[in-house]
Amino acid sequence: MKLIRIDSCEFAIIDDSEIINGCIIATFAIGLNGHGRGWYTSKYTGDKISKLNVLAGGKRVTHSTSPIDESYLKLSEILELIGEVNIEKLASDYTNERNYLEEEEFGFYDGYTQALEDNKHKIYTLDNLRECISEAWLSREENDETFTKCMKRILKTFEPKLDWDVEIVDGKIKLI
Repeated sequence: MKLIRIDSCEFAIIDDSEIINGCIIATFAIGLNGHGRGWYTSKYTGDKISKLNVLAGGKRVTHSTSPIDESYLKLSEILELIGEVNIEKLASDYTNERNYLEEEEFGFYDGYTQALEDNKHKIYTLDNLRECISEAWLSREENDETFTKCMKRILKTFEPKLDWDVEIVDGKIKLI
C-alpha cells in the first residue's frame, strides 16, 4: 500500500487490488519535457482512456481524503502522520494561547493559507540551490555527466515527496 499526495489537501491510499468498473484509480504522470509531476485520479469505466491509465501504472484507490465511495481518511491525521502542518489546529492553538477572539483565528488561517499559496511554486531554498550547484560542479569531473544533467539529477532529490509506504493496523494508518 502507498499513501499518495494528489494535491495539498487531497491524499489517497492505493494498492494492487483488482481494478473493477466504477472504482477510482490513481495514475502518476510527468508533464511535457519532464516539467510538472504528480498523481491524478479518475473513475475506471473500462473505456480506452481508463485502460491506458491502468497500463501506465494506475492503481486502485482504497481510501481517500476526498468524499468518494472508498473509505474516508481524515486530512488532519494524514498531515500529522507525514509531519506536515495542520493549519486549522495551528490557527486554533495560536489564538487560544493568546486569548484572541474566534474571528482572529480565521484571520490567522486566511493569512497562513495565503502565504502558502503565494509560495507554492518556490520549492527550492537558496541553500538547496547552492548545494546543487556545488555538487554538480564537483561531480562533473568524476563522470561523463554534463553539468546540466547533473544539476537536474541533484535538483530532483529536493522535490517534494508525493508518496509513502503505509500499512493499516487496527484501523490506523502507519508509515512503514
